[in-house]
Amino acid sequence: MKDFKELRRLICQHRKDGLTYEAIARKLQISHPAARHHALKALQYGETTATEIGLVRENSIRNLLTPEQYNEKWWARFRKHARPGQNGCIEMPTVFHNVDGYAHLYHRDLGNFAHRIVVILKGREIPTGFMACHSCGNHGCVNDEHLYVGTMKQNARDTVNHGRHLEANKTHCIHGHPFDEENTRICKRGKRHCKACEKIVAQKPGVVAWRRAYQAKRRALKRAGKLGEVSP
Repeated sequence: MKDFKELRRLICQHRKDGLTYEAIARKLQISHPAARHHALKALQYGETTATEIGLVRENSIRNLLTPEQYNEKWWARFRKHARPGQNGCIEMPTVFHNVDGYAHLYHRDLGNFAHRIVVILKGREIPTGFMACHSCGNHGCVNDEHLYVGTMKQNARDTVNHGRHLEANKTHCIHGHPFDEENTRICKRGKRHCKACEKIVAQKPGVVAWRRAYQAKRRALKRAGKLGEVSP
């Protein structure tokens, strides 16, 4: 049911008639949390009253804060826990960090990542395909002055420049060969390849047989004068 206004009206009417949220959910073929959510939204929009929908717990009112009130409450919690760090960074206690070192501070509309929430609440939009990047190289930093909206490529470049990129920090390939100047080949995409591993793969019987068959096919086409023709 896409008409949420009509859905809220039906839910409120059923609540006035004394139906429980479970009964309303079964009747309208929606989930129990969704039925309660739309009833609270109707209360927020002034379409019903707390008495009509049987709202008796004051704790439920916390979800009815306006966006401005909720954002003010979020900033208050942010300022309560934020601490100054090194190089001008502002950090949250480690209890708010995930396994990757990013600060998590829940916002009901903007998710969990504190640095993204700070950027958006400061008035900067993050379009699809972009992300909030750290110019300081500190993943746990939530200082707005150290955050900018960039692409994944820019974010990866910053990670390399700050020495935090996992692949760039590898000194050996998965088979233990060193990534030194003599043993490293850089492809057009800028990725490192191990020459020793490539040599081992090139000597495998299956690869050798494929290469010989490919070369024989090209020699045959060249003799027939068809090399370079585009097949239909």
